[in-house]
This record gives sequence, structure tokens and C-alpha cells, in this order.
Amino acid sequence: MAGIERAAEVDSKRVLELVNLARRTYGADELESLLPGQPLSASFCPLGRSLRSGVGDWLFVAVGTNHLRLWTFGKEPGAVARAILGAWGIATKRLRKSADGMGFVVIPLPSELSEFVSQFDRGLLPDHQAQVDGDEVRHLSELARKIPFPRGRKASSVGAAQAAALSVPHAGVWQKTEPPSVLPV
Repeated sequence: MAGIERAAEVDSKRVLELVNLARRTYGADELESLLPGQPLSASFCPLGRSLRSGVGDWLFVAVGTNHLRLWTFGKEPGAVARAILGAWGIATKRLRKSADGMGFVVIPLPSELSEFVSQFDRGLLPDHQAQVDGDEVRHLSELARKIPFPRGRKASSVGAAQAAALSVPHAGVWQKTEPPSVLPV
């Protein structure tokens, strides 16, 4: 049919397998299925919600089209990211940290996860879509406020950065090969 977008089918079992491989590296239980989420939401997409599910308040992730942005509280983010990259079979030299001192690390997503995000955001995976509960949104907002920001940043820019950590869409800067403001770890 003309005008209907066709895409290669996403292997949902492989996507879940990759999420569970990452979860194993930080001691989280395996999931039987991906949690549903909201399109165009870096923090509330199925991958972000599934990576964070049941691990408490030490892990904060924002998922882009090609990269995962990760903060940890009480754990070294580079060590967590290196373990995830190893589980995914991605060279640890591809790990990056923020150049602005924000304390996050950025890791590339396997192609299967990138394709899942791309199709999900285009509305091609409706079985994975659901509205996120307001309590979860509030809880993650509180967690984002705990992200340490470098000294000297204005409170208004810190608040804006925290809000951006929750709402950065997958599109835009996240679709680039390497996100801006990152350095090798």
C-alpha cells in the first residue's frame, strides 16, 4: 500500500536477550518481557524502563537512538558501562564520558537495540507502548535531581539539565554516530 511505512521486523526476543545481558552485569533479575513505554522518551521508553526495573535508585539511564547515557549513584559508572559493553560484545574503547563534568557515560547500543528504538519511536511497535504511571515519573524526577552537577553551574541551568535528562527525545542529537560533549574514558 502506498504511504504505509514498512520496516525490517525487530527480533523482540533478541532485544529482550540484550536487555537481560546488561541486567545480569549489575546483578538484576532477568525480565520475562520488556516493560512498555512512551515513544520519543529517553527515560520512559521500553529499554530505559527495562534496564532500570527493580534495581533501586543507583542507576539512571536515558536511551537514545544509537547510544545509552548512564549515571550511577554509589557505583563507578565507567565500570558498570564496561561490564554492559562486554556483555554486548562491544569494544570498551567505544565508551565515552561527558566532557562537561556531568558524571555520565555514553555507550553505543547494539544494532538490534538501535533498530528497536527507531521503530518504536516511529510507532511501528504498538505492543510495546503504554503510558507511564505518574508515580514512576515523579520518582525518576526525584532521582534526576540527585544527579551531581559541576560547581559553578547556575541553578537554572542545572534544573534545565535535570529536566533534559528525563525528557531528551531519541531523535536529534542522539541519532548522530557519536553524541556531542563526550571524551574517551
